[in-house]
Amino acid sequence: MSKFPDVAHILNAIPLACYMLDHQANFIYINEKAEKFFKKDKSEMLGKNVWTLFPDSKKTNYFKEVNEAINNKKQSTFEYISVYTQSWIKLNVNPIAEGVVISFSCIEKDKHNENLYKTLVENTPDVVTKWDHQLHLVYANAALIEKTGISLEDAIGKSHPEIWPHANIAPLIEKIKLVFKDGNTQTLNMSFRTPKGTVFYDIKIAPEFTVNGKVKGVIAIGRDITDLTRSQESFNAQLRHKYTSLFNSINQGFCIIEMIWDQHGNAVDYRFVEANPSFQKQTGINNYEGKTIREIWPEHETHWFEIYGNIAKTQTSAHFELPAALIAGWYEVEAFPIRELGENMVGILFNDISERKKAEEILKRSEERQRYLLKLMDSVNAYSDPLEIQEAVAKIIGEHLNADHSFYAHVTKINNVPYLQIERLYKKAEDVKFKPSLYPFTDIGIALEEFNVGKTHIVSRPKKQRKSSKSNLSLHQILNNGIWAIVPLVKKEKLVALLMVHHQEQYLWPDEHIRLLEETAERTWSYIEQSKMASALTHSEEQLTVALTASNMSTFHWLSKNGKVVVSPLSPTLFGLKENSFSYEDSQGFVMVHPDDMELHRQTLEAASKEQKEFHHTYRIIRPVDGKIAWIEERGKGIYHPLSGILEVRGIHWDVTLQKTQTERAKEAEEKYRIQLEKDVYLRTKELKESRDELAAIYNNTLMAMSVLTAVRNDDHQIIDFTIALTNKALETETGRTDLIGKRYLQEFPGIKKVGLFDMMVKVMETGVPISNEYFYPYEDFNKWYSCMFVKMGDSLLATNLDISERKIAEQLFKENSAMIQGIANSAPDMLYAINLESMQQFYSNYRIEQLVEKTHSEIKKMGRDFFEKFIHPDDRERFYASLNELKKENHREIKSLTYRLIDAKGKIHWINSKSTVYIRDGEGELTHIVGISQDITQQRDLEEKNRQLTHERIQLERKQQKEILKATLNAQEEERKRIAESLHNGLGQVLYGVKATLERINLSEVAIEDNVHVLNRSKELLSMCIQESRRISHELMPSILEDFGLKAAIRDICTQLKGETHFNCTFSGTNIPLDKYIQLAIYRIVQELAQNIIKHAFAKAAQINISITDGQVHILAKDNGRGFENNGKKHKGIGLKTIESKVKLLNGTIKIKSVPQQTVIHIQFPI
Repeated sequence: MSKFPDVAHILNAIPLACYMLDHQANFIYINEKAEKFFKKDKSEMLGKNVWTLFPDSKKTNYFKEVNEAINNKKQSTFEYISVYTQSWIKLNVNPIAEGVVISFSCIEKDKHNENLYKTLVENTPDVVTKWDHQLHLVYANAALIEKTGISLEDAIGKSHPEIWPHANIAPLIEKIKLVFKDGNTQTLNMSFRTPKGTVFYDIKIAPEFTVNGKVKGVIAIGRDITDLTRSQESFNAQLRHKYTSLFNSINQGFCIIEMIWDQHGNAVDYRFVEANPSFQKQTGINNYEGKTIREIWPEHETHWFEIYGNIAKTQTSAHFELPAALIAGWYEVEAFPIRELGENMVGILFNDISERKKAEEILKRSEERQRYLLKLMDSVNAYSDPLEIQEAVAKIIGEHLNADHSFYAHVTKINNVPYLQIERLYKKAEDVKFKPSLYPFTDIGIALEEFNVGKTHIVSRPKKQRKSSKSNLSLHQILNNGIWAIVPLVKKEKLVALLMVHHQEQYLWPDEHIRLLEETAERTWSYIEQSKMASALTHSEEQLTVALTASNMSTFHWLSKNGKVVVSPLSPTLFGLKENSFSYEDSQGFVMVHPDDMELHRQTLEAASKEQKEFHHTYRIIRPVDGKIAWIEERGKGIYHPLSGILEVRGIHWDVTLQKTQTERAKEAEEKYRIQLEKDVYLRTKELKESRDELAAIYNNTLMAMSVLTAVRNDDHQIIDFTIALTNKALETETGRTDLIGKRYLQEFPGIKKVGLFDMMVKVMETGVPISNEYFYPYEDFNKWYSCMFVKMGDSLLATNLDISERKIAEQLFKENSAMIQGIANSAPDMLYAINLESMQQFYSNYRIEQLVEKTHSEIKKMGRDFFEKFIHPDDRERFYASLNELKKENHREIKSLTYRLIDAKGKIHWINSKSTVYIRDGEGELTHIVGISQDITQQRDLEEKNRQLTHERIQLERKQQKEILKATLNAQEEERKRIAESLHNGLGQVLYGVKATLERINLSEVAIEDNVHVLNRSKELLSMCIQESRRISHELMPSILEDFGLKAAIRDICTQLKGETHFNCTFSGTNIPLDKYIQLAIYRIVQELAQNIIKHAFAKAAQINISITDGQVHILAKDNGRGFENNGKKHKGIGLKTIESKVKLLNGTIKIKSVPQQTVIHIQFPI
């Protein structure tokens, strides 16, 4: 392709798959689209034989056609199923000097459509035929056989007279010849005589074109309309019959009148000649025959005589609408002369339109209301501050109703007392001393509760002459003078605001004005709420800034009202502004623009604003910080506020200096190359002409609309238009036109001037630099998004256009989804933040942080490092900064967690758990920005602290309880030891002492044998007593009966042993349930202690002990009729009772004691 560098450049620039083979069928060129199709790198294919790479192709007609083109220089176009993709491919094979060039495209969809169309034609009930230039039939569908009975074998190849020798088909032949001549579709209705009778056909005759736009055949589609024709004839007959009754059946009133003139020729009356029944319904006039209107209705208006008289004189018709006193409404009248009946005869067709006129009046008032609401909306849209919105609304409604005062007041409560907060108001007279302030709600004179129902109040007070005063008037003074309309705004059953309008003079409030006030109040509340929401949404711009920063882009917003240009954080870097300069005057901004680009830049912004359209352009600036020239590419949209005249522009811009520099270098290289090329222009032109046919074949196989345009210049050599030299099928399909070649581009598509395409095309011709662009084209019924590209070719221009509407819609959906994601981030319950570590500036904070520190997003940004110094607890700052330094470590990718304390705006300490991670690193890998999320865990920490305190208190209480139990246990042990010691000393010890003393009395002499026997018997008795006493003590220490016979027997044994002066009655229930041994022993010891206490202290005659086990609980009930004891806690309890209480507590039980003289009841309960 070294001989055709321009062809190679163009073939790579267009979306068309093509390649070239030499005479040996080796690949010598492959463009990018063909490379993608083969899914091979072209280095693997160039120089290789096509039959070697794709041997299966030898079995297809591809092998035959390519060899025919190589060997015989024969051009061909054919279709075949690709062995590579198994889909239908259409190829164009064109012989050239080096071999052949082959372009191809997938026609799988076309093949599908072809089969679809064939099926439709073969199955349609219409007769479809095709005729060649000799007017011979070349095709007919099955319907021809069905409708005419003619076989295809007898008809194909024959002319009309041969097929229908007895029919008058001359009109059909003439129409077909006309289609062959001018290529325009024709229609024809014809009748044919058949054995079954005459049939009627509606025939549409359409041309079939060749690739170059010539008519190669004619297709005739005939539809049988016999039934329709006969139905129409029947209908016409019925219509003629019905027409005679129309006069009497129409809803409009109709009458014929005869004008009556005076001696001066002026119409003064008219006489009724004839009228239809609706005349009586429309007018209410009966018995009209032969009477004049003045006889019937003397008050008839004179203008009716003038109008009808003029119609009779001039013999012209008139259509008009006029009020009629006869019906107290309106008539719509069509009046016309009836010369056939006489010169003075006038026909009147009229209709009562009173209801329509009323509706039009309502519509008129509605339009006035809409104009007012549009004006209100335009005024409010210019403001974002709620106070400015209140002021704008007050002025608009006040001026619209010519009121003396109007204002929007918030209802607020101070110490539960309602007040009206008036911050902005409208005054027609500036000398009235009434100013915005906080006024008591009672000044209105109507209770707050009456407004809560949401009903508008009209307050009428007599006008009073105000005395001249230098002091301000109170709301009470204003309200007690004139007529007030007060509209309450109730939201969520709460009165939130009032809209109040005042007329000092007497004023009758119409219903439409009250409705307008109520709608204005609702809209005002909505506007104010929207402004608050908009203020909150501005915080989301920070998130967008982060995304733009990552893309090296910046946003800007210009408003002509204040002349300020507000930019995002990256703009100072792009424009070389001073550090932290996020806004500047528009004059400063234009000064930065290069002088050669300044006017065009200003015109672009103003045009975008006034026309409210999107713009995209590139311009140069001179950076203030270093004086260097930078290229800026800018895209945005303009907004124009017609009522205020304010211009507004929003958009994004980015630095394209590097791209421009590369482009300039390329242009320099191209210029040098162009100079060299001019020496060989003739040869290259010749080669381009030779390749034109090849390019045409390529153009017609691409899906992108393409055209070659030749520049048209005026006498000053300026380009004024382009002649369309070549188009492809895609362009014809997109435009629906096949006649574009030779026509002027701008004349055919004037919209290209409005969207800037024409200027772009001229620029490509002047600079030689290709330009691509995306644009919306709303002209000539296109209404689509296109992607275009313009490439200069000598004095011609290659233009491509591709429909990208679907992609643009997808982009819009993506933007909406992005906005939704930003909204979700800003409404998160956690604290979201982003920190610039270089400046220690928290440049993004969500609403949760602002609420905590009571500072706005911008205030937090301005504080920089002071924000952390002020709000982070002094004891935690060092750890906080150390955590940030940890994140700065090289290649640190983990999430860093930190818990610290934060002091809010009210001085309250919050525990914060923060998780941070890397957001941006600079070119050297140093961390510059982090992002993170924080949670307020104060409540969690408080709960943990309370839990620790409760745990500590529980441990202390348990220790105290254990100490008390230990003390009681030791006391019980000591008491038990003391009791055992007393038992041993006073019982067993004394008896053993008696045994000893008795044995000492033994006399070993023979004379004392009898005395000795007596001593031994006594000793024996005493030893028996010792054994009995030891058993008793042993039984008390460890009752063997409990082990041997169970709990019930052991309890009965206690009651039996202790019987004496006190009679014990022991009862049981539920004790058959198996119990652990320690439970049985505990019950035994408690009962034993209770019984002993009764004997020792109660001196009772009778006692009852009941033991029951129910629902997993042991119940021990002890009653006696003894003397009782005090149980007020003042007197120390005995060791026995304390021992019982300690045992019950160890068993997680309870003990209740109730004691009065003659009765003591102790109830013990514990779980088993």
